[in-house]
Amino acid sequence: MLERASAPLAAADAERLASLHLRALPGSLIAKLGAVYAARFHAFCAASPAETLSVARGDDGRILAACLVSARPSDLGARLRADTPLFAAALTHPRAWPDLLRAALSPPVEQPAPQIVLIFADEAARGRGLGTALVEAAAAASPLLYTVTDDDPANRALAFYRKAGFADAGTTRVNGRRFRLLSREARPQGASCAD
Repeated sequence: MLERASAPLAAADAERLASLHLRALPGSLIAKLGAVYAARFHAFCAASPAETLSVARGDDGRILAACLVSARPSDLGARLRADTPLFAAALTHPRAWPDLLRAALSPPVEQPAPQIVLIFADEAARGRGLGTALVEAAAAASPLLYTVTDDDPANRALAFYRKAGFADAGTTRVNGRRFRLLSREARPQGASCAD
């Protein structure tokens, strides 16, 4: 079952999302800032009018996958610095400092459409179409979506996004790392990813 997470996000759901985020994306900046910050991050996103946090639940109500779309990705970092305990989390998680510094010094990638900021699923739930369903739900709300991901042939996200109908929209370099820009335009009603 897909649903949009709404504010206020129940504490138990925030904790479940944080735990899943840390397991599914252990190298992400949010994961490096710890479970407490990850829960606050997801609560912020659920409450923000500029973000859409969608989750897929199993029959037992457990969160199996999540997708965050931002209508304002260029200032998401500034809003997180202003409205979440980002600096407090950073003080107690020094392994996140290099990533925080890179993020602070990196110019935002400007795109004229909402961005899928992150998407992740429980390992046991992968391959069941939950990520694709979350992308379809995001696409239903926006005629154009984009995402930015590592431009590494071994990056499984590239194959996932391409299978979900995203096309290459270029590359960019940030602090010496190369990233792939991918975009997806709305499809006519009834068209599938394979069309």
